[in-house]
Amino acid sequence: MEDDLEGRVIDAAMKLAETRGWHHTTLGAIAASADLPLSELRRLFPSKTAILTRLAARVDTAVLAATPVWTDRDSPRDRLFDLLMRRFDALRDYRRGLGAVLGDLPWQPSTLWEVGKSFNLSMAWMWTAAGLESPGCCERVQRLGLAGLYLRSLRIWLNDQTPDLARTMAALDTGLRHAESLMSITEGWYRHQPARTAATPPDSRPGPQSVGPAPTPTTD
Repeated sequence: MEDDLEGRVIDAAMKLAETRGWHHTTLGAIAASADLPLSELRRLFPSKTAILTRLAARVDTAVLAATPVWTDRDSPRDRLFDLLMRRFDALRDYRRGLGAVLGDLPWQPSTLWEVGKSFNLSMAWMWTAAGLESPGCCERVQRLGLAGLYLRSLRIWLNDQTPDLARTMAALDTGLRHAESLMSITEGWYRHQPARTAATPPDSRPGPQSVGPAPTPTTD
């Protein structure tokens, strides 16, 4: 199946990144490690960057497929904590390879740009899965905060040797508690902004004849 081939390529790429670094991992080496001809690798992935973005998409799919049905008892913080920890679980086998990739990305601007777009899309899906969608710039600001929080937790996760990922969970929980306070402040700020009034249409504005003192009434 094609999905199995994709998985083989992603596994091979991450293992090579772990030993060689992402910069020195070539498409030829990935094809050989995955036991695929270059033509088949090209059909599946046109570039190394495509392998990374496809990995992110597969993780999204795995997390979304396992997302529970939320109830009113599940706070936004609890929902996001559950979803982001599921992401770490889905990435467990690629942790060392991802560490190598992240170490090389700052030196590859074009790859960093594409991976950044894919990452933002993943965070948008996590926001949607948590049932937090709402129109307006307030949500965009909150999602950016979520992305930063996840990246900080990701760096801790990469080096977390505790059996139950206690360090990662503690960092994520602390970050989400802070974010929860900021979200409340942000929402309150937007909620209490004065409503904008529509401009008065030109034809309903007072004309020149209404300017000046009112005429004195006559007694005739």
